[in-house]
Amino acid sequence: MSAFSTWNAGVIQAQVYRNLKKATTKILKQHDLTMAQWFILGKVYDSGKRGIRMTDLAKNVSVTMPYLSKTMAALEKKKMVEKIGVQTDRRSSTYHVTTNMAPRVAKIEEMVREDLKELLFPEITPEELFTYVKVLFKLSQIELEQ
Repeated sequence: MSAFSTWNAGVIQAQVYRNLKKATTKILKQHDLTMAQWFILGKVYDSGKRGIRMTDLAKNVSVTMPYLSKTMAALEKKKMVEKIGVQTDRRSSTYHVTTNMAPRVAKIEEMVREDLKELLFPEITPEELFTYVKVLFKLSQIELEQ
């Protein structure tokens, strides 16, 4: 493995990202969602009834507040998320997936999984995919100084 150059690893990583993005984008387009909107919508969905504050969401998905604000405004306009304010403190407002959108999120997730499975599994075993995702998760947990 030491003979494998960092630039080749980078090229492969970029190609994998492009391939997965292409497949996922095709599916999400049918639901009027971008990948970024999907990731953010999914995290709001994961927060359940308690909802999630913008600052926590920005940290969770590693985006800036201006970018998140723009994305949340787009999702609100599409009636996919709603903001529920706390009367005493506007900063404590939380975002929730709308009642109508919640079942759609689960259905879209199922569709994305199925389409990716059809795309990947002829070439990759479920065990290999699990190992890949496990490694990605470990890499995402490493805190690098800026």
